[in-house]
Amino acid sequence: MARKYWNFCEGTLHAGISNTATSCQVNVAANASIFPSSIFGDVSDYIVMCIDPDGAEHQPELVKVTNISGSSNPYTLTIARGSTEAETSKGGGSAQTWDSGRKVVFPVTALTAEAAHA
Repeated sequence: MARKYWNFCEGTLHAGISNTATSCQVNVAANASIFPSSIFGDVSDYIVMCIDPDGAEHQPELVKVTNISGSSNPYTLTIARGSTEAETSKGGGSAQTWDSGRKVVFPVTALTAEAAHA
């Protein structure tokens, strides 16, 4: 899998998700035209999304986004949860239930930084 990155991208969950959900709907901020819906050149490409990075509801959760569909809000994201084992060991949280409106961001994580310096 090739990890992809995107600058200045954040939004909110359009609807709540359960701890077993494999997709979610996201409303991106005003800069929606730069949302990375076309960065997946290969089926193994992904980006990492953090749900609730401020820890307002629970410990933040890191998920792998393996596909984005849609051309406007809300975008539908296919997500893999609990699959970011190394990220989880660095405080990335586990699969949780989230309510609508929860903030999401697409961060550079500790594992990314360590890999860059390996």
